[in-house]
Amino acid sequence: MTSTARTQNHRRRIIIGAGLAALALTGTTAALAGTAHAAIPDYPATITMSITNNTDTTMYLHGSDNPYGDWIQAPTNTIGPHETETISASTWNQNGFAIDATYGISGTNSEAVF
Repeated sequence: MTSTARTQNHRRRIIIGAGLAALALTGTTAALAGTAHAAIPDYPATITMSITNNTDTTMYLHGSDNPYGDWIQAPTNTIGPHETETISASTWNQNGFAIDATYGISGTNSEAVF
């Protein structure tokens, strides 16, 4: 094999190798794009609360409040019978904060504030 033939063969290997590396990188990027997660604020304080509906009736959200922070997972509009939901929030306020969610049952005058 001549020196010119060896050089051309070596260049082909480099080009094929670079092409395979680019393809592998593209596949990795596509896989990472498919596994994106919700952005969680990087604040100094967080609250997570689980609410369980132990009744046989759906509970409906009457209101919620998070005046000093951002919801990570806001309260849902309904909690079905015997279901649990988790809400969470974070704040930038170094002095602390509070959240609340108020649920009620249709046809009754009852409310629960969590």
